[in-house]
Amino acid sequence: MKFNQKTFLGRLAFFSALCIFLSVTLLFYSCSKEKNNALTQTESLALTAGETFALQTAEGCEFSSSAPQIAKVDANGVVTAVSEGETQIMLKKDALTQTVAVTVSDPAIENFDIRNESHVNWYGRTYKAKAPDGREGVMFPLSNSSFEVSFYGSKLTATIYCYVDPVRKGQKTYFSVTVDHRTRTVGLDDGINELVLGERLTAGKHKASVVKLTEGRESNAGLLDLKGESADGNFRFVKPPEKPSLKLEFYGDSLTTGHGVKGSNSTTAFETVNEDPTLCYAGVATKLLNAQATIYAYSGISLAVEGRYYPPLMKDVYRYVCSSNCREEWDFSRYVPDVIVVNLGANDWSSIKNVYWEQREEKVREFSEAYVAFIRTLQEIAPNAKIVCITDRYQIGREIDDKIEAAAKTTGVYCVELYSNSNGSAGHPDTEAGQIAGKQLADFINSILQESGAIK
Repeated sequence: MKFNQKTFLGRLAFFSALCIFLSVTLLFYSCSKEKNNALTQTESLALTAGETFALQTAEGCEFSSSAPQIAKVDANGVVTAVSEGETQIMLKKDALTQTVAVTVSDPAIENFDIRNESHVNWYGRTYKAKAPDGREGVMFPLSNSSFEVSFYGSKLTATIYCYVDPVRKGQKTYFSVTVDHRTRTVGLDDGINELVLGERLTAGKHKASVVKLTEGRESNAGLLDLKGESADGNFRFVKPPEKPSLKLEFYGDSLTTGHGVKGSNSTTAFETVNEDPTLCYAGVATKLLNAQATIYAYSGISLAVEGRYYPPLMKDVYRYVCSSNCREEWDFSRYVPDVIVVNLGANDWSSIKNVYWEQREEKVREFSEAYVAFIRTLQEIAPNAKIVCITDRYQIGREIDDKIEAAAKTTGVYCVELYSNSNGSAGHPDTEAGQIAGKQLADFINSILQESGAIK
């Protein structure tokens, strides 16, 4: 028989088409059968906290959630989003099982307001005031004062007002800026600054925080606005992170503000760029304890002996929001500490040595009486707080240290001596001293909290 190429190719094309048709039919049948066996056609859900979704399911299904604290489900298959996270809803009927992946995100904050403490985590003593352009903001002048927000978006910009003391003219106010896990130090000039906290951020939830590193004696700062952008046009602020449960409060001088902690040697003059409370003993201990802290401290301040440096005395100004910028009474109910740390006496001793040496005995007694009275006042303000008095043979002086130890015994509070050196600028402790002393203090606070049963 004569080979007919045209006929052969036609039959080949026919059989190829037939094979494709049968394959598609079989696949469709298989998928249809699988779909018919599915308990629900919903494979995944993306909900915001508080939102509900009713699963369309086969009759007689049983439901359960692998993490009901994130999303729960009732007997009728209604899923309720509870809190941010991911979980799975399990469906079961006879021998058939199926899971539905659920992702829950926080709902957007309506009418976001930087002055609302449920919208923004504020740390430290703050107050509301107007900037020179008339906008009302939240001022956060003190060392380690900060704000923290959570958001979904690709960019976040803060409008921050700064004012540096004329003595530091030409120097900047410094901040630590953290977005997610990336931290950088930023110096801002006097006036109103637009500071990009983060940009080109990936999709998802982000956390941003800004910590004031320059103390209240040297500068004031205030947040005037926060604005966000999103690549998908869906920027939103959501509730801020949970604050650490352990609350610390510090009263101190330059040793507590981190004055000069970044300096390279003791003869270097102080500049604002060399100050960082997160690197001194107070900030290091706070981080090691996973705590939050309020620092009320000023370089040069004495507790009770008027003298060489900062004119106000701590015993007279501790009750204000801020000695330098806001002489309004502080509402102590706004922040109730678990532990209060008092590190005062270095400037009292310096004044006694250099101004009142002939009256040394009288001035040391004056300091001692004022120290006891100050501790008594703190005990009245926060009766449940553990109070820790700091001694420091290197910076404070033995005569004052002895009075601090005696005052601690008199008032029934704790006392611990911390390591120090003078390797930072202007003869202050450097970062090495901050790490060592911070670890000492954190260990001591841990021990007294365990002793009292406050932590296990």
